[in-house]
Amino acid sequence: RLYQADWLLRFYGFRSDEIIGSDQNLDMEVDPKCAWALRNIHLFPVEVNTAPLDMLLRVPGIGLKSAAAICTARKYHSLDYDALQRMRVVLKRARHFITANGKFYGAEYPERIHAVLSEKNDGQDFKQLSLFSLPEIAESARTGQV
Repeated sequence: RLYQADWLLRFYGFRSDEIIGSDQNLDMEVDPKCAWALRNIHLFPVEVNTAPLDMLLRVPGIGLKSAAAICTARKYHSLDYDALQRMRVVLKRARHFITANGKFYGAEYPERIHAVLSEKNDGQDFKQLSLFSLPEIAESARTGQV
């Protein structure tokens, strides 16, 4: 989560007080960008055809390249969900925070959005592994041999 937070600070225009939660910690369930969006749900959904670049950068699922591509493409034609999918926008996340041509395909309530975005895949509980959690990885890291 620290790497994600650092990226948001350096490239997406976030301030540190926007990223951390009310308890002064990062939310470990969802990424920092998504956590910010859920805390500021009153700002969403944004229309991709009219939203400024800085707001598009704050939408979970829309990265730097996608936001720039959206701003360029919408000068020439109106964007819909199919166009966004062809632009490789991560609609699984973004659809809860955007409209395209006035159409909204996300969950209606913030609680449902949080549940969808923090779902466990196939019933598996994923967690960050430690580099040194397995002896062979630790030995490999220590010696430099793979």
